[in-house]
Amino acid sequence: PISENIKLEAGGKSSLVQTESMIVQRDIVGDLELINLNNTDDFNYEESVVAGYLNLNTGGEKWEFNAGIRAEQTNVEGISGMGNIRNKQDYLEWFPSASASYDILEELKIYSNYSRKVDRPRYTELNPFQFFLNDNTIVTGNPELQPIFTDKGNIGITFQDNYTFEFYYQNSKGKIFEIPFQDNTNNITTFTPVNLERTIEYGFDFLTYFDVMDNWGLTLITSFYFTKDEGLIDSIEIEQEKWANYSILESNVSLLKDRSMSVSLSMIYSSPNLQGFQLVDKSQLYSDLSISKTVLKGKGVLSLAVSDIFNKQDFYVRTNFLDQNSYIFSNLDNRYVRVGFRYKFGNTKLSTNEKELSKDERDRLEKRSN
Repeated sequence: PISENIKLEAGGKSSLVQTESMIVQRDIVGDLELINLNNTDDFNYEESVVAGYLNLNTGGEKWEFNAGIRAEQTNVEGISGMGNIRNKQDYLEWFPSASASYDILEELKIYSNYSRKVDRPRYTELNPFQFFLNDNTIVTGNPELQPIFTDKGNIGITFQDNYTFEFYYQNSKGKIFEIPFQDNTNNITTFTPVNLERTIEYGFDFLTYFDVMDNWGLTLITSFYFTKDEGLIDSIEIEQEKWANYSILESNVSLLKDRSMSVSLSMIYSSPNLQGFQLVDKSQLYSDLSISKTVLKGKGVLSLAVSDIFNKQDFYVRTNFLDQNSYIFSNLDNRYVRVGFRYKFGNTKLSTNEKELSKDERDRLEKRSN
């Protein structure tokens, strides 16, 4: 603490990652076992990060302000032996952040946030080994991936703690997406992660939760957002953009006089949207219903769960740029109806008794002290 209303924090962190992997493919040719050099590789990866930060927090009765700065020194080296690929990175980056909030009225608050952050590639995204899903489809990593740097800011207003409106803007440099690339000559599709030049996202969010009745609660979240992807493919600049909507509706109801039955319904809607030059060109609806009833004086619970009620979770993805034109349909095996029964054996009142005994002991101590 610097003063009654000002607090300063400082800290540091260091991490080191070292991995070694090898894959060897052997082909049987006649009676001989030969190493396939095209699909044999070793991959060594080292990553060290040293970071330090400062954070200042202050505020008053109706307002609060926070500002911070973090510095990270990163050293990375990834070596693919057979592929003769070396990815070496050495950089110092600064990550500022700030947030502020102000209570305009007792039930009305405005707030704003800004931050810059880094997301480094996962090891599985870097590993260059080729994995064959079938004779014509390959999945592989990209050892030349760069980190993602993202600047994000938002401003919002909250009313009665139950209603929130927010606008956000996000600019990401080097966002990583796994994209299918077609080799139209050899009829092979390779899925590999790549860095995009830039991804811009902005949108409007609304969130509310309230009780319709004493035994019925509702939560609604909806986001209308815009996405624009920019990247360089085969030295050609590619741009794609789209507006989309993502919404969640959750309902929880307690039934019967003793509230022993509960019903929960969750609905998630996702409109056609853009994800790294890939268009999910059909809307999806995730729907889950669960019903439970306590029986046998609270010792037993009967339950019923239904997933994907309307069979609308399957999705379609299209990739269409330059000479790349592919279409994927995923028919998910996720519809089910599940019936369950749970029973508690033994004395289920033991935990309650312990709490009452603890409270009785405190009451006796208070009487003694008086």
